[in-house]
Amino acid sequence: IILGCKDYIERIRKNPMSRALRIDKLTLAGMEMTLRLYMEGCHEDIPVLSMLLQKPEDLEIKAKKLSRYLKRLKNLEVHIVREYSRCGGGALPQLSLETYCIAIKHRSMSAKELEKKLRESDPPVVARIREDRVLLDLRTMFPEDLKDIQRILKGL
Repeated sequence: IILGCKDYIERIRKNPMSRALRIDKLTLAGMEMTLRLYMEGCHEDIPVLSMLLQKPEDLEIKAKKLSRYLKRLKNLEVHIVREYSRCGGGALPQLSLETYCIAIKHRSMSAKELEKKLRESDPPVVARIREDRVLLDLRTMFPEDLKDIQRILKGL
């Protein structure tokens, strides 16, 4: 979205690159729906905001639920750890939020091998490695993701 003085907007519009950089209808529809949800106060329906607004105590509950299942798998050593999620680039490059992670150590695979297998699974599971353990951040998971993670880890 470009906002500004009419003269500058007109110069941008006349630039040949503006045609190449123009958004498509699908992107425009997605932006419209997101803005509509903001205006209606339905922040929990916007996936990124929903993740950012989760309370640490709610994440801990999700971590305990997933941990109980994973601890039954004989090939895994599972712990719940308090961590921090980095919010990423854009407007929040340095913001860290308290989170809970499942720390996994596989009995016959290195953390690097386990992380790679998770990333290549269907659906892919994005994790990080810390202190030779794979960390699954509960802040970045939807409730429906937990069943996929259980299935994937059971198969390893």
